[in-house]
Amino acid sequence: MSEPLALNYQYYGGEGNPPMVILHGLLGSSRNWTSVARELVRDFEVFALDLRNHGQSPHSAAMDYPLMAADVKAFLETNSLQSVTLVGHSMGGKTAMRLAVDAPKSIETLVVVDISPKTYASHNRSELSVMQSLPLDVIKSRKEAEMHFEDFGIKDWAHRQFLLTNLIRDPDRGGFKWQVNVSGIDQNMERIAANPLNPEERYTGPTLFIRGEHSTFMKDEAASTIQNHFPYSRIDVVSESGHNVPVENKSAFLESISSLKNTDWGCSVCPQLLLKNEIHLSAFIQKSLNSPSVEKISLNL
Repeated sequence: MSEPLALNYQYYGGEGNPPMVILHGLLGSSRNWTSVARELVRDFEVFALDLRNHGQSPHSAAMDYPLMAADVKAFLETNSLQSVTLVGHSMGGKTAMRLAVDAPKSIETLVVVDISPKTYASHNRSELSVMQSLPLDVIKSRKEAEMHFEDFGIKDWAHRQFLLTNLIRDPDRGGFKWQVNVSGIDQNMERIAANPLNPEERYTGPTLFIRGEHSTFMKDEAASTIQNHFPYSRIDVVSESGHNVPVENKSAFLESISSLKNTDWGCSVCPQLLLKNEIHLSAFIQKSLNSPSVEKISLNL
């Protein structure tokens, strides 16, 4: 395995609180989490990372979940972060699962947002193709870029705006350039779509899965697979949201995160906590959210 990359990150504050590290999804960046992170600092010291080939982090021709997890592990070690709450959305959620298995002692609680430990179809190839077709040396404005996206089949306005967060001015040549490594991601899409875990791998620490009610990324049948890999887990189903849960129903997403400190994970002492010599569970006393926006599904009964 190659040397880990030094990842760029945004620090949102919360010094003195327990550390939280956030990992974005495919074609996203740490900036996508700004609104949510500013709320989370009430309870956590929040770091949001740019994964390799994204945001301001280094580019690489190599990209898979062991490599991305190693990058995040190096970030934790460099910044002396221990017992973190690790939050990952989509591709970031797969990276978080991989790191939980590879370095369980680094993690206090794992939070996976709207993704399952499985292989998915490489559905992003069409939009990557459209991004690569954009004539960067010709377009004069972001509006022209957006029109190109619409003409080439990206009809959803919000999704066009999301993709355009990766388009930045090129100070050396003029015009625009992609901040994200579009070609590198495209060449590694099969690895990105792959299951980050092997069938026998398990993480025995407290794990929260957050699923969007209308998302197509997490189905009911995912529960048995999740339980196999994460025996001390719970699924929260957030209403009125699809795949991008933190944006589509931020308040309910924050309620789900807030519930972590009051959750009974179904074990008198979780094996993962024993690994860290933490034999008390005073932080995991079950308390209902009393929120119609969040449905809890316990998997550890």
